[in-house]
Amino acid sequence: MVFDGVCNLCNGWVQFLLKRDASEQFYFAPAQSKTGHQVMSAAGALEFSGELSGESSGGQAETTQVSQDPYQSFVVVTDYLGGDQSEYLRSAAVMALLKKLPWRYRWLSVFGILPERVLDFFYTIVAKNRYRWFGKRPSCMIPSKSERLRFLDAD
Repeated sequence: MVFDGVCNLCNGWVQFLLKRDASEQFYFAPAQSKTGHQVMSAAGALEFSGELSGESSGGQAETTQVSQDPYQSFVVVTDYLGGDQSEYLRSAAVMALLKKLPWRYRWLSVFGILPERVLDFFYTIVAKNRYRWFGKRPSCMIPSKSERLRFLDAD
């Protein structure tokens, strides 16, 4: 799972998963890490807003899309180390994780019967307001010694 490493809601979700993943099937990467950024980019999950004007190497005016918050979705990749990878974004990522949790949480995946565009509508509202509602850390969380093996790019 690739998540926004400075988002308190996202970090809370990671901590929730770590405590309930007895089979250690979930691995994590902050979106701000090298692996996280590569996965987010490959999945098309980096969101940009605004414009930055500049000049190209040929002297032509050029506009580039930029954002203060490019991580509007987290990404779940199944079988990341294997050959049969699947990528899930937004509400589909939430549903993919819920289906892998113990039964007492798995029932929440019943909301997956709703159309994805409806679930994504609500996901987007939370994603756009997550810093305001839950806060933001000044830097990515540092996993504990026991958690480090579950984080990609954790040196």
